[in-house]
Amino acid sequence: RVSDKKAVVAYFVGGDVGGAAAEGSSTAAATQHPPPPPLPGAGGASSATPTAIDVSVPKPPPPSSSRSSRDDKRDDRKHRDKHKRKRERRSSKEHKRHKSSSSKSSSRDDRHHKDKDRDHHHHHQGDPKKKKAPMTTEQMLSNLNVVVDKRHLDTGENAEIHSALSADGFDVTQELLKESNANEIVSLEIPVGNSASILRPAPGRDFQRVLDLWMETMETKSKSKTSSSSRPTRAYLVGKKPVIILPKGMTAPLTMVNAHEFFGNRRFVPRDVLLRQNPSAKTTVQSVVTHKFDPRRGAAVVEFELMDNPRAKLGSDPREWERIVAVLALGAAWQFKDWPRGFNNPVHLFSRCFGFYVGLEGAKMPNDIKGWAVKIGKLSRDKRGLDSVCFANFWEGLEDRMVTKQAELMPQEP
Repeated sequence: RVSDKKAVVAYFVGGDVGGAAAEGSSTAAATQHPPPPPLPGAGGASSATPTAIDVSVPKPPPPSSSRSSRDDKRDDRKHRDKHKRKRERRSSKEHKRHKSSSSKSSSRDDRHHKDKDRDHHHHHQGDPKKKKAPMTTEQMLSNLNVVVDKRHLDTGENAEIHSALSADGFDVTQELLKESNANEIVSLEIPVGNSASILRPAPGRDFQRVLDLWMETMETKSKSKTSSSSRPTRAYLVGKKPVIILPKGMTAPLTMVNAHEFFGNRRFVPRDVLLRQNPSAKTTVQSVVTHKFDPRRGAAVVEFELMDNPRAKLGSDPREWERIVAVLALGAAWQFKDWPRGFNNPVHLFSRCFGFYVGLEGAKMPNDIKGWAVKIGKLSRDKRGLDSVCFANFWEGLEDRMVTKQAELMPQEP
């Protein structure tokens, strides 16, 4: 056994094993098992002592710390988990693919079986969607003959009913037509027409007479209405001039200075402009204005008296104050403070006569006007063509009021 060990060591140390691996392995073997001393009496190559070789033994690597070992274990675990997840995803995909393919194949098989069963069923029972062949003329006539034959089979009461309902004996003959009077038949006919034919007059007929009757009826009604409305209830006002009250304030657009120009000539001239043109206009004012009523309201010509101080001109007689038909409001309650009772309250005053407020375009309207029953009129500052609009609004409201409420001050018919 010792000789064998030496031979092995000699083989590794001096053998033909090339490279550092063989040399290292032989060195490691020599250091672990040093050669035993030579045996006496051994001859030849086996007795020769191998030459000692100085080989440096590599130091073992330092032992790894506990932290590096934990990191290695964590890396290994992550690596294993990653491969495990990949395998699971791959297996799930394969399972799904297999399941879809199997479901498709099963659905195809089901459809195939259903189609096969349906074909088999149609083969035995016939196709329900198959159209029937059209009926021929011979088949139709044969069916009719069958129906007629069944009707002819009825006897007894049915035969009597058929004979009673038969048209035999009611034929229209020439003798019957000669006996009947055709004119009587035509006279009993009702002509049929539409809306256009009804409105169309017959030849030689006209509806002018109907229009004349309507005009006569309307004229009679208007005359009766005018006579009833013109019947005086306050006889003391008949023949007197109606009065129009103007504001006395110098800031009002219409005063005694320019009122006649507006009510008589349909033209508004500011007070200061008119005084510059005619300085004597303040002292020689015209207090009477004539106005012709609209033809629809009788076309009467009435003279109105203009005044701005009714307390001095009308006095304290209530009958004279009833001549007031219109009041041009200034927009302040102090305008009526010295008027008699029944006229000093704006609410009561404008229920007894026509109220009208004249303001310039763009000027602010007084708040008191909004609570009074007055009509609003606007005058343009520079557009004189619009003066007729305010003029028409005033006279239209005044005419309606006088015709309905103060007819005693209108001209009376003889």
